[in-house]
Amino acid sequence: MMPDSSIPAGGMKLTNTAIIGRTMSEYSAMFSLAGPDIEGQDILDLAARCSSFCAEANAIGYKVTAADRFYGSTHETIEAMFSRDMEVVMGQMP
Repeated sequence: MMPDSSIPAGGMKLTNTAIIGRTMSEYSAMFSLAGPDIEGQDILDLAARCSSFCAEANAIGYKVTAADRFYGSTHETIEAMFSRDMEVVMGQMP
């Protein structure tokens, strides 16, 4: 596999990045989740941030609840965190 030339050598340096979200396919790959493993189970997604996993899983019949202290933040706080994080990420793009 060829390395992705759009990512700086050594990878990006992300510290204190707040806006991270994962999809159901990403969680499934990360945790080796398959239908029989989670069917009928109550699943709690902690530190979910802006992950779509909960919405995607519930849409196909799984029982998932997402929780994150981030959810108690104001719109303005979330927007400021997102803007800061985008500056960090975009500043490292070639």
